[in-house]
Amino acid sequence: MAAAGCRTFIIHARQAWLKGLSPKENRDVPPLDYPFVYHIKKDFPGLEIIINGGINDCASIQTHFQAVDGVMLGRKVCEEPYFLVQLQQLLQPEWIVPSRYDVAQKYMQYMQRQINNGARLMEVARHLLNLFHGQPGGKRWRRYLTEQMQQKHFNIQAWTLFLAEMA
Repeated sequence: MAAAGCRTFIIHARQAWLKGLSPKENRDVPPLDYPFVYHIKKDFPGLEIIINGGINDCASIQTHFQAVDGVMLGRKVCEEPYFLVQLQQLLQPEWIVPSRYDVAQKYMQYMQRQINNGARLMEVARHLLNLFHGQPGGKRWRRYLTEQMQQKHFNIQAWTLFLAEMA
């Protein structure tokens, strides 16, 4: 693939078992083999190697950056999107950290623009569901969003008022 011109490779550190395991079991049962991915980077130093699989904290990310060029985050960000703020702070310590409320307000403005351009509410709102993961009011937030995503129209004022009540 590199000979054909591909320069970036995202490699999952867990080997998928095609028989005998469900997709959910495939996320846990086969062991992660990070050294295998590191070895590929050593063998092909001119290629951009990005590691994926089971990466859930900033310390792990820092460790991986010592051996590969990048880290792919999947479920961690879906389950806890505010983790990206922690990661940004790790990468840029001088960065001013926005609150979850600030993130939600800015994202709602983005949602409004996307909906005005034809996106469906469910497509853009679902990324906010776990913004308050592990925080007081998090379940209430998810319930409200789930109910609102069933509506045909996005009412940014109503969402903003609900967000203010949570603060």
